[in-house]
Amino acid sequence: MTSVFIFSDHVKKVLESGKKEIEIPEGARISAAAYDIIRDNKIRVTYVATGTLAVDTEIDIAENKPAGEEIS
Repeated sequence: MTSVFIFSDHVKKVLESGKKEIEIPEGARISAAAYDIIRDNKIRVTYVATGTLAVDTEIDIAENKPAGEEIS
């Protein structure tokens, strides 16, 4: 199973789109900065089973990307 990481840039994209809810896979790791943004903006987080995310997911997720590597 691959690790999934949620970073602050992902959460900022959700905020910029005007949404207040994000879906992330169960077991995803959320960075401290992303957590702070989620908490401060009262964003609702819904955990879903891996593989059941909608094709048009609100955020792009990073799988096994080293720190500092750009996510495309």
